[in-house]
Amino acid sequence: MKKSYDEMAREAEAVKDTGAEMEGLVPVKARVAKPVRSVYSVRLSSQELSEISKAAKRRDMTMSDFMRQASLSKLSRNTSSGFAARSIASRTSGRRPHRMLPRSFHRNRRRDRQSSIHP
Repeated sequence: MKKSYDEMAREAEAVKDTGAEMEGLVPVKARVAKPVRSVYSVRLSSQELSEISKAAKRRDMTMSDFMRQASLSKLSRNTSSGFAARSIASRTSGRRPHRMLPRSFHRNRRRDRQSSIHP
């Protein structure tokens, strides 16, 4: 027979009153996902959406990753140092390869890594 909500609530309260509600629990190692930083909506025509989707699939990327990398690539070309794009891109590591970033970005990362290993 299925218990009613009230019966289950009474049982839970009875266990809570004994102080034994934490007994028998086992610690579990788990990774907690980082919270979403922000979500931005963009209005696209169906043709634009289709083109972006196809381009992302060709690069084996999600549409979000593709649009993020395309935006960062454009940003780095329009700034003198490209610092903002490199800073943001460094936080996205662990995702898919940054295929859309300019070659200079990869050269700079390699140089930065080497200089931190061999001061």
